[in-house]
Amino acid sequence: EVFRPQKEVIYYEEFYTGLNERRLQGANLDFGLDFEQGLESIEVQTFLARLRSTNFSDTPTRLIGGGRIGATSESYGPFQSQGTIGVNLSYTWDDLESGDANTGIRNPVLSVDGDLTVLNQDAYAVRLVGEAGRSVIELKTAADEPEEGEEPTEDESLVDEDDTFVEIGLAANLKGPGLEFSAMFVDVGPDFYSSAAQSRRVDYSRTKSFFNRIGNDRDIRMATLFDLARDPAIYTSRMTNDLMRYDPRYNNVLPYGDATPNRRGARFGIGYVPEDGPVDANLHLAVLGEIRGQGTEELKDFLLMRGAANVRINELANIDRLLEVTLGTQYENTSRGGDPIEQVDLSSTLFEAGIAAEVYDRLDLLLGAKLRSSSGRDYVPEIENFNDVADFPEPFVTDDSESLLGAGLRYRFRDDVYLTVQIQRFSYSDDATPDDDYTLGQIFALYSMSF
Repeated sequence: EVFRPQKEVIYYEEFYTGLNERRLQGANLDFGLDFEQGLESIEVQTFLARLRSTNFSDTPTRLIGGGRIGATSESYGPFQSQGTIGVNLSYTWDDLESGDANTGIRNPVLSVDGDLTVLNQDAYAVRLVGEAGRSVIELKTAADEPEEGEEPTEDESLVDEDDTFVEIGLAANLKGPGLEFSAMFVDVGPDFYSSAAQSRRVDYSRTKSFFNRIGNDRDIRMATLFDLARDPAIYTSRMTNDLMRYDPRYNNVLPYGDATPNRRGARFGIGYVPEDGPVDANLHLAVLGEIRGQGTEELKDFLLMRGAANVRINELANIDRLLEVTLGTQYENTSRGGDPIEQVDLSSTLFEAGIAAEVYDRLDLLLGAKLRSSSGRDYVPEIENFNDVADFPEPFVTDDSESLLGAGLRYRFRDDVYLTVQIQRFSYSDDATPDDDYTLGQIFALYSMSF
């Protein structure tokens, strides 16, 4: 909770508050139909938005459009079986009629998803879930207008690639204790590209708002936990032409989320989410590998473990005032064998803990800590032509750690209106270059009113 206020401002300004939303200019139309027999409902969602405007020269207007049609059946038979199937389309394109540009992209992504409830009883339910789709990415140059008497020429494709993805598995729910389980097989092709799904929210190449340079040599400081928690300058809502750079210390297994290309393997999840209870928790595991080697025939192996828990001590102890503890951890490992120059072994660990305690009516004491460490080396490719590997710089080597500590008070005027005053301290240390270690601190007051 102590790090939430500044992050909420960033997310509201750039992304609203959804899981994968952006602030865009456009329009959407949603409607549904209910049926009395056979089908339970059909839902239709459509949208059209502008991703960027033309500069009336070499940059055309870029648009994105598409939607979803989904149908849900009635429940059938003694097992209460029910199915939902949907067709999804996302289409990003450049309008070459805008400005003087003659080169633009076409990026349609079409997928079909399904959710079949195989068994639905009072105590438990079992579902078969999945999605499969295909992407096409094309960079086209429009043909010049023919002179009088000349034959017209065809448009030329500078880049033309396509690939597929599939995700399928089982999900089970024990309704009494509130336990949820899932096991999924995942295969995302090396050339799969979706500008909407793969655009990252953090752009590590951006200039930071505060303390961008450090040390006697005025070196540019890498983005850290301190910046991720508070600096809107490194966040972006734009969608890019190429896979954006990422920092392997924070997310090396799935840097572009579920849409990360060149991944095949399994994901597992378990959650404890009772309807009424003082504790909710979840644990996720991903065991993945590359489909196609990058710069070598050797393939990387990936391991990701992530867990989180919220414990409402006030409900356990039957206390009227807020008293909640949050815990979270993440471990990642990337490895590759082969010759010494090919070998990769990079590990990172993140641990989070926080306390929110109501010490007086609506007055909360907030404490929190984020601790991260990483060690090892990996190769981070330079990308061109959307998601093709162009080159490899020198190996990315890390042996560093960070700690972000926060403490403060929060007064809640209402659930969506509060004032918080906080002090935070950040420290960075690198075992390889101890002279570059530094600390940062901040004291701030933030008033938030949502409406």
